[in-house]
Amino acid sequence: MARIDGRAADQLRPVEIIPNINQFAEGSCLIRCGSTHVLCCASVEEGAPRHVPEGEGWVTAEYSMLPRANRERSRRDIAKLKLSPRSAEIQRLIGRALRACVDMKKLGERTITIDCDVLQGDGGTRTASVTGGFVALSLALHKLVMDGVLPEMPLTNCVAAVSAGIVGDELLLDLCYEEDSSAQVDLNCVMTGAGELVELQGTGEGWPFTHKLVEMRDILSQLGVEVVLESEVGVDVDVEETGATFEENAFLKARAVMEASGLPAIADDSGLCVDALNGAPGVYSARYGGPGLDDVGRYRLLLENMRGQLDRRCRFVSAICCCFPNGDRVEARGECPGTLAYAPKGEDGFGYDPIFFVPALKKTFAELSPAEKNAISHRGNALTAFREKLEQYLNK
Repeated sequence: MARIDGRAADQLRPVEIIPNINQFAEGSCLIRCGSTHVLCCASVEEGAPRHVPEGEGWVTAEYSMLPRANRERSRRDIAKLKLSPRSAEIQRLIGRALRACVDMKKLGERTITIDCDVLQGDGGTRTASVTGGFVALSLALHKLVMDGVLPEMPLTNCVAAVSAGIVGDELLLDLCYEEDSSAQVDLNCVMTGAGELVELQGTGEGWPFTHKLVEMRDILSQLGVEVVLESEVGVDVDVEETGATFEENAFLKARAVMEASGLPAIADDSGLCVDALNGAPGVYSARYGGPGLDDVGRYRLLLENMRGQLDRRCRFVSAICCCFPNGDRVEARGECPGTLAYAPKGEDGFGYDPIFFVPALKKTFAELSPAEKNAISHRGNALTAFREKLEQYLNK
């Protein structure tokens, strides 16, 4: 699969770090990872939070995106009078990552706050913030040593972060926005310079990373079946999704990979069906409105097409298909009913999640926690049904 910017699957975007970009902060840098630009500033204050043991210091972080860091303006968190769940989760990640490389006793009773402000976001803002945040932190600590405030450097290691994901069933490194928004699995990795793993964050489309890959492998390994990605067996097929149903598209993809590899192959297809639009966007959910639209553009077009429509019933649908070289196949389908909201709501999720309202929970998919979403999602329901049918097939 050709990447949008022409990179190889395992190639990073160009990285540039400009140190000391802010003359007032004790440490600062501007990090550019492709078209993602983040300003990172480290501020030193005397004193540590109450929860910190006596004689030790603390490193924390704050994260924010400028209103026009994205393709469309977003409201500032202060305008909403609360920090968005996404920003809160990201700044906790940054803080945890940076604390992993600092000896708090050597830092002494001081607090270093790393402010990460995204000037322009094109995917990977949290990983860029971790890497840039470390540079700002190390510069601030170096200044404390040079000024005689600290007798020695408190750093125990260095840290950096990068994203990876599965897009179109292919493993890719350092996802840009277009790749991230359509990824089947998105993974953020934080490691030290010594190769030690600090943290992994993984999510999948509709169910968590562990369900999307690891659990699928666990399920089939119990039946004596090994699961690998098509890229792991040297298969790279580009399947045109010409089916009229989700089941047909899942079958087309599974059959193509099976024929190319000579092995049983599993594929899925999913989308949103709106009753008032005769099931649209349906199998065209990912292409609704044409290739020029992103997720926001697609759900805004859908809301515009539903203007004045009182029947808001809709459902997410997922179809899974496994094709065998002997011509057999195992199929399963899962659905999640809901209604179409009148306006987007929620900071999390992807695709049509901000406008898919679940009446029983009184929230959109974009407002649900991963646990809430996984418990009712169309993909989770499809996976459950697929597991049962596959077991029956293998035991017959």
